[in-house]
Amino acid sequence: MIIAKDLNINFSGKNLFSENINIELKEKQFTLLYGSSGSGKTTLFEMLSVLALPTQGKVIWEKEPMRSLNLANKNRFNQITSIYSVFNFIETLSIKDNILLPALFAKEKNIEQNLTELEELLQFPNLKDGEKSHVDLKDLLKKNIADLSNGQKEIIAIARALLLSNPKYLFADELLRSFNDDLEKKIWEKILCFLVKHNKSLFMITHKTHLADSLQEFIDDKNRNTNNTEARILTINNQELIEISKGNK
Repeated sequence: MIIAKDLNINFSGKNLFSENINIELKEKQFTLLYGSSGSGKTTLFEMLSVLALPTQGKVIWEKEPMRSLNLANKNRFNQITSIYSVFNFIETLSIKDNILLPALFAKEKNIEQNLTELEELLQFPNLKDGEKSHVDLKDLLKKNIADLSNGQKEIIAIARALLLSNPKYLFADELLRSFNDDLEKKIWEKILCFLVKHNKSLFMITHKTHLADSLQEFIDDKNRNTNNTEARILTINNQELIEISKGNK
């Protein structure tokens, strides 16, 4: 479990949030966070994943307060894997090596097996109007980073994050920004199915409010939601974190 207690951060002498943040991110829980630009979504994301330290309060991973960035970095590969709004690829490396690099640092044992699973997961043979998929992972592995579109880069970033076996949480910042409606839906459902299969939780910042409806449809479908994962919808409004809905209907 990831717990935030009395969390806030100060900018130019003022707290970002009107009330301190208290939140628990539980296992088997998919959480979406909405909010306008500048509301503090990304800052909260960074504090919960301990990429930034709060001015007050604390973040606890598995009962241990993360009091420093160094301590968080030592524990990160067991807790969180992230997809950021900026992909941060190394263009001198092949696409495969860009995907594998975090797994090598994490001393992942089943790299090739995991990559094969993702190649099978991230293929899209049945697009509307007979459109040929340009984002199949197996085909993208043959290309160069510099030649990829934004959508193709997002697929690589997804694969890089999902390759890691140990982390219990996937954190994602503005995922699914680059796709048409049909492909967005297919990728979203594939990610949710993968997370359920591997008993992982999700915390995602998004501006796409329709994803909440499709998430609830997925949660309600017992054939896909086989481990009783919950859906949770949050928003930041007027500097306050508000829970819109929670539960597994």
